[in-house]
Amino acid sequence: MTVALDPPVRVGGAVVATLSRVEIVRKGIGRFVFISAGKVPEAVLIAHGRRVDAFAPDGRRLTEGDVEALCPGALDRFAR
Repeated sequence: MTVALDPPVRVGGAVVATLSRVEIVRKGIGRFVFISAGKVPEAVLIAHGRRVDAFAPDGRRLTEGDVEALCPGALDRFAR
């Protein structure tokens, strides 16, 4: 499992991006290989000027520490 910063999108005066959990499962059975993948949002980042707010999918506010624990360096990359 990996949590990655998705490309930011400008919406009016704000910039929005998600942190998404990406999972790729590979399984080999005999001569066959099965691969499946999934992507699930873990957080939404919203920038209004220099202020960045972060929320979990259930609407709970996340701290900078929460975001950093999910995806180290995401806030620095998002703020650029």
